[in-house]
Amino acid sequence: MAIHIPSHPDVFIPGIHFKQQYYRKPSFGMEIAVSILARTLKGIAAVIFKITFHQSKLPGAILFSRLFLFALLILSGIACHAETPIAGAITPDELSRRLDEPNLPIILDVRTREEYLSGHIDTAVNLPHDELEYRFSEIPGSKSDEIIVYCRSGKRARIAESILAEKGYTNVKDLTGHWQGWNGQAK
Repeated sequence: MAIHIPSHPDVFIPGIHFKQQYYRKPSFGMEIAVSILARTLKGIAAVIFKITFHQSKLPGAILFSRLFLFALLILSGIACHAETPIAGAITPDELSRRLDEPNLPIILDVRTREEYLSGHIDTAVNLPHDELEYRFSEIPGSKSDEIIVYCRSGKRARIAESILAEKGYTNVKDLTGHWQGWNGQAK
């Protein structure tokens, strides 16, 4: 069974389809937890390797150990691929400077209409993330134009960025801090 993990937002394994989500870099505490888990799995894999290649007397041990190693290989490949972000990033300071330039990026506010009306970035187009699939025609410009996406805190923007990437938009950027970061910077 061949495994192909392309550099595409989706991960394909024959017969199984995993939808990739956008993940931020883990915190330092998470890195420690992952490191401990990796060491533990390495120890388990070493024991299974010994069972497999030293012809254990336990019935089914060889088959089980090989299946476990295969599952471990698949899971580690998926975990590594999931760390790849879908979109680039732009800071609120950088976007603020860019708004004074003649060649403006397309700014996409994927919050609800009510949130948009309560305050938004100048020139932002409001397309709620759950309506984006059928409102692509409202995005100005072409699929290669720079599009900066934001929501309140980041979750809806990541969903919208995934949708845009799937539809062929190639220059999508995530506003660091989103509306909370932009609004905090303005104060």
